[in-house]
Amino acid sequence: MKKKVLPVVILLLAFCKVRSQVGINTTSPAATFDINAKNATGTSTNVDGVLITRLDRQRAQSMTGVPTSTLIYVNSVATGTQTGTAVNIDAVGYYYYNGSVWTKLANPVNIYNADGTLTGNRTVTQGANTLAFTGTKTNAFSVNGKNFSVDAANSRVGIGTIAPASSLSVQNSSGATNSTISAGIENCGAACLQGIARNITLYNLNSTGGQFAELGFIPSTSETGLSGASITGIDRDAANSYAGLQFSTRNATDYAPRLTIKSSGNVGIGTTSPTNKLQIESTTSGALKIVDGTQGTDKVLTSDASGVATWKALPAAPASANIYNTDGTLTGNRTVTQGANTLAFTGTQTNAFSVNGKNFSVDAANSRVGIGTIAPASSLSVQNSPGATTSTISAGIENCGAACLQGIARNITLYNLNSTGGQFAELGFIPSTSETGLSGASISGIDRDAANSYAGLQFSTRNATDYAPRLTIKSSGNVGIGTTSPTNKLQIESSTSGALKIVDGTQGTDKVLTSDASGVATWKALPAAPASANIYNTDGTLTANRTVTQGANTLAFTGTQTNAFSVDGSTLSVDAANGLVGLGTTTPDTKLTISTPDSSFGLNHTNGTVNLKTYIGGGAATVGTTTANDLRFMTNNTQKMTVTSSGNVGIGTTTPNTKLTVSTADNSFGITHTNGTVSLETYIGGGSGYVGTTTSNTLNLMTNNSPKMTITPTGNVGVGTLTPGARLEVNSGTANVSGLKFTNLNSSSPTGTGQAIGVDASGNVIAVSTTAQVSTTENAVSNVPGSPTFSVNDLGYTPVPGTVQNITIPAGGKALFINFMLGIDYYSLPSGGGTGFYQAILFIDNVATNVYQTVQESGPGAQAQFNLSSVKFLTAGNHMLYIAMIRQYNNGTASGANMACTPISVSFNSTYIN
Repeated sequence: MKKKVLPVVILLLAFCKVRSQVGINTTSPAATFDINAKNATGTSTNVDGVLITRLDRQRAQSMTGVPTSTLIYVNSVATGTQTGTAVNIDAVGYYYYNGSVWTKLANPVNIYNADGTLTGNRTVTQGANTLAFTGTKTNAFSVNGKNFSVDAANSRVGIGTIAPASSLSVQNSSGATNSTISAGIENCGAACLQGIARNITLYNLNSTGGQFAELGFIPSTSETGLSGASITGIDRDAANSYAGLQFSTRNATDYAPRLTIKSSGNVGIGTTSPTNKLQIESTTSGALKIVDGTQGTDKVLTSDASGVATWKALPAAPASANIYNTDGTLTGNRTVTQGANTLAFTGTQTNAFSVNGKNFSVDAANSRVGIGTIAPASSLSVQNSPGATTSTISAGIENCGAACLQGIARNITLYNLNSTGGQFAELGFIPSTSETGLSGASISGIDRDAANSYAGLQFSTRNATDYAPRLTIKSSGNVGIGTTSPTNKLQIESSTSGALKIVDGTQGTDKVLTSDASGVATWKALPAAPASANIYNTDGTLTANRTVTQGANTLAFTGTQTNAFSVDGSTLSVDAANGLVGLGTTTPDTKLTISTPDSSFGLNHTNGTVNLKTYIGGGAATVGTTTANDLRFMTNNTQKMTVTSSGNVGIGTTTPNTKLTVSTADNSFGITHTNGTVSLETYIGGGSGYVGTTTSNTLNLMTNNSPKMTITPTGNVGVGTLTPGARLEVNSGTANVSGLKFTNLNSSSPTGTGQAIGVDASGNVIAVSTTAQVSTTENAVSNVPGSPTFSVNDLGYTPVPGTVQNITIPAGGKALFINFMLGIDYYSLPSGGGTGFYQAILFIDNVATNVYQTVQESGPGAQAQFNLSSVKFLTAGNHMLYIAMIRQYNNGTASGANMACTPISVSFNSTYIN
């Protein structure tokens, strides 16, 4: 053998020396060492290839001074240990020495030792193998951050959160408008002989306890908060799958069941143990309210033949492939032991992570999870397979509840992280095939009180008219149908009759709802009259005293006749035809008519001490007390008028001290007498009292039914006259007799006949010792209309011819009484065509005074009368008086235009007082 190999070796060495390349089965090696297969093609059975050194793990572990890149094949790991240089030798295969340890020839980055990025879509074909991830940390396994998170430390799963507080915690994104959980199914039910798959199921793995599952509505923003309202499974009978439902709410008083549906089908409101189809219990009256337009006082609930009730009056991958770059098929069950490490999948695509197609899908692009769908439209979208008969969602718990002192774990909780708004959670029922469709019906959490965990429930439906609440359970426990604000245990409101229908086999036309002693209600016909004689068919005579014990029942007599019901003839008579009642008469003409003989009392209201009675006698009617007590009148439950036993009358006071006392607040009116046009009133305010008219009407003071003093709306006062023309006008009613008399006047000398009065420096009226009359002039002008003597315009005053008077006041003179009467004829119409306003003013010593009168002219040929009267204090000596005129207001007349005038009468009188 050696003889044959040696030449080959020599030749090889020689070849290497010449070419520095070695070829086996080739004369032209392409590398330092190039081995070609002897039979590269064909069907030869000869073995071609390179056989690498084979040894076990212990031998590899024992070698020292191993050159880097040494290649071996480990054919057994039953020997040696996975330590030292053999730390990576855990399986049969090729290893090379990297200078420190033996390293697998194929050791790509994989899920167990490094993060990585998928280079394409990956599918794990599990077949009958399982794939399990184990961990001990919170958020031990996650998909796309908080899209899907497994809390291995507490055995919880979070969708939309990495800190789930429940076995399954699903949270939507802040401000999201899509549903938090959608549980869809796709089958046709009984129509195609399929079972009805349940969208969501709630169950309890612990078989003890009658209260076994709950859907909680949490008003607070924490999923661990108290339930403000809940729907609970009760009456558990696991063997027969019997159960009932209980609806609870929380308020300031308690957290208690408000509506209970027993497995028998009985419904209780205000009771948890109903024994009838509908049983309502309340500690106060008015537990049931039905508003359908037929309600009314003393009406009873009456059904028709079909039972409709209305109110009526009686009547893992192979060594050469991994999840980051290649699809693969599990060759056995795989378990990922996470320990304290987390496992997170991050992605940006829809369906970024899925299990078995659409069995489980994570939409990383929209932060959604789909079960049964790869296109979830909600934070968690669950869809069943077409035609499925299994439940879409089952939420099971395992405990024994209060029976073993455990709390009631809630199978599903609905809450809202945003603390605002009274309506905070909703379970929606979508008629369309899309989970984003409108809710056709819903159960909503309402009346949110996060601080106390109070809440109520509201059931809504959609129809062609609206989408609105139909049944409301308030946190107080009140239930409303047709109203969202029930104030009774059960309140039913409807805009049409027939809001309540009870069909229990007892219904029938004109039957009434009647309860037994325990409150059980059934429809009953009014009892028929017995065969014996009774009040309904025969007159009779009472053989003894009779008592009708009504309890909570009413007794009503209905009729259509006058005197339909009477007692002892006319003692009491009811006119049912007109709705009237008579006492002492059978023909009442008012709602209550009391007829008595003359001089008799009628109505009496007494408490044993005070008697309030009516009385007719002596041609008069009287109402009041017959005891020594006050009579008071009130409105709006407040006393307004009092008549005391002493005869004093008080309005606004209960203690009048005069025959009539009216008490008001300051700055208020008291007594008003009005006919709708004129109002005569009293008023107190600002420390003063007033009496007079509050309308633009004259006030007259009268005696003996005749006016004696008049005050006009302009402030003029008349004594003996109804039309005073000055601030004070006194008319004695007798010619040449003064109606004015002064007494106790201040005077330096006694008052005597013929003396005048005056005013001293202090404003006091005084008697003047002597009077003297200045000459009196009566000037009758002979001018006639049509002969103008002066012109008037708006530019200045023009003296009126014939009005100049010169008077002399002797020494000691004090006051001058002046009276001018002037008649003016307007001759022509000035330019402009208007009807101006002309003023006549008194001048004294060429100085205009404040004594004037303004009159509007009515056109050419018209006359105007001016009457100027005044008292002036003038010094002793000579004085000139006259009248001047001016157009005070043009009113369409051109400025500067002259009006030709003629004085047709002038009269002047003056008197001075010493």
